[in-house]
Amino acid sequence: MIRTTFFPLTMSMVVATALASPAAMGQQAGQPQQAGQAARGGQSAEAQWLDTLPADLPVVVRVGGMQQATNNLVTMMRAMSPDLAEQLGSQIQATVSEFTRSLGAGQGEAAALVLIDVLSPDELGQQVKLDGAQLRVKPRAIAVFQTQDYRTALASISGQQNLQPEQRDGYEVVTAGNGMQIFAVQKQGFAAVTQHEDLIKKVAAAPEQNLGQAMSDDMKSHFLDGDLGVYVDLATINETYADQGEQIRGFLRQQVEQLGEENPETAQQIQTAYQQVFKAAENARSMAANASFAEKGLSVSGKLLMNEDYEPIRQIAEQGDDPADELGKLPRGSAYYAFNMLDPETIEWSMIPSGDQIQEDFPEIAKVLDSPEFDQAKEKFRQAGLMRSSASLGLGESRQGICVIEAEDAQALIDAVRSSVEAIKGRDFSLIKDLTIETEAQQHEGYTFDKITATYDFEAFTKEVEEQTEEVKNQVQEKIENENVNQNIDEALENPPIDRAEAVVALRRIVGESTTLWVGTDGSKALSVLAENWDDAQSQIDSYLANDQGIGETESYQKVRAELPDRVRALSMVDVQTGFRQVLGELRQATEEDDLRAPEQTPEEPTMVGLAVVAEPDGLRFKSFVPSEVGPVIEKGVVPLIERQIEQQQNQRQ
Repeated sequence: MIRTTFFPLTMSMVVATALASPAAMGQQAGQPQQAGQAARGGQSAEAQWLDTLPADLPVVVRVGGMQQATNNLVTMMRAMSPDLAEQLGSQIQATVSEFTRSLGAGQGEAAALVLIDVLSPDELGQQVKLDGAQLRVKPRAIAVFQTQDYRTALASISGQQNLQPEQRDGYEVVTAGNGMQIFAVQKQGFAAVTQHEDLIKKVAAAPEQNLGQAMSDDMKSHFLDGDLGVYVDLATINETYADQGEQIRGFLRQQVEQLGEENPETAQQIQTAYQQVFKAAENARSMAANASFAEKGLSVSGKLLMNEDYEPIRQIAEQGDDPADELGKLPRGSAYYAFNMLDPETIEWSMIPSGDQIQEDFPEIAKVLDSPEFDQAKEKFRQAGLMRSSASLGLGESRQGICVIEAEDAQALIDAVRSSVEAIKGRDFSLIKDLTIETEAQQHEGYTFDKITATYDFEAFTKEVEEQTEEVKNQVQEKIENENVNQNIDEALENPPIDRAEAVVALRRIVGESTTLWVGTDGSKALSVLAENWDDAQSQIDSYLANDQGIGETESYQKVRAELPDRVRALSMVDVQTGFRQVLGELRQATEEDDLRAPEQTPEEPTMVGLAVVAEPDGLRFKSFVPSEVGPVIEKGVVPLIERQIEQQQNQRQ
């Protein structure tokens, strides 16, 4: 939404993307997982295996004792959704119990590791194939598992009860019922099986470097904790795809050189940008993470390890962290809460283009960038120094939010905002009809506030979008010789899902005719308040200053915050229950469908989830927590609403 651009954005967690793929592989290769070594007492079996397993398979998924992990999962399910646990809990436990017995674990635990190789570019075509509309992936992996009866496990895996394994150099070969060869080896405390002979040789022989040597103690602790663990050797993956990375870099370099002939400044900025991205990727060493199931909820934590000489991480770590106490003081009723630390000195200011670089395509923005007011805004922003921002944002009909910024020079930050507004005022932007600032418009509780109002022109904005779409269409069609394709493009644009008049009405309903911000300081802190009028702004300010009505006073916030690190670099908290209702409010405004409301049985108390990031000299540590109370919001709110919408659509078709 347009109004959200006035608030600081939280640090993105690309680490979450890195977690998704290995976790999925782990679920395919094993079954549910178990608690870590602390739950089993002493050093876990998996920890001992690390010293005998090869380190050159860059992805490792750990499954703790399957039965215990399954029990933990079902316990969490009962807390989140008793009905679902009643339907599936016993079935899941019985299935896993039978599976562990098939591995020769008896009634005991069956810990497991899955070591996954990363395919080289030449091997991708052999291992990843498209069969019709279905993508088939044959991963190069070894399954390592705890067993008390190796023969029983091998018979179960191969589907052959009368085993006649072929003995080779330290390992065995079994032909399964479907004719596929399975390679296996028994070591002290575990067995390993794979479909790839070269991989079993790595386990059968003493490796030149083992996983225990490759992982630092810190990364081992992240990998071995919890019910599920994952470790990714990013350095090895970078090395495997180094040639492809260099090809991409070469392509970008060539494009930048061509651009540099016409616009050297822009070329230099693009080059700086992609070099920073490649530098960060090249300096990523490894990532380790774990997940734990419990009655109280789901925890996921880990660390992204960078090279020791990677300067950006070291600089961020040197700036320190913060308990983020201000975040808990922000008023209740918003969907999103975020704390961040920002140092203007770490911003790559050269990345901001100059006016002459974008004069042709964005003449009005060029005027802003070339203005003395914008230069003054940048200088004042630098003067503000290290900033700690705590912000909340309400969606839908609430249209409110507050941002508290603790800066070394709060007045400099206010001056930067004033200069920015002056740089933009009077420019010919299609969206903004008018931008005004009334300095020192209100005083309250020691704060002096400026009133900044942006009034929108949605007719001009949608007309410009329509014209730009037509221009892009013409440019695309000039390069396409196929008349049928061009005709399809014309037909698609002739019947858009929403015409311009409808778009204007929808924007007015969702965004409103204008946005007002109240920005002020008491000399030590800066406040930015999003509100339709001063009374609403004052109400938010009073709630914050009272320090007894904040989101931090709620039981859910306190529960989630207690599960996250005490001091953080960044902290994001989302109220799932409030967010669900406010998103429906956005949809009601956009569609005018009044029945888009939360079902009556939806819980009404705040239900938070949280994610925290801590900067350390050698990387970023992270932890997230999803409490069990989220379950009823989904079960009693989201699911019934979806079912109701599906039923209505079916009735309309009849």
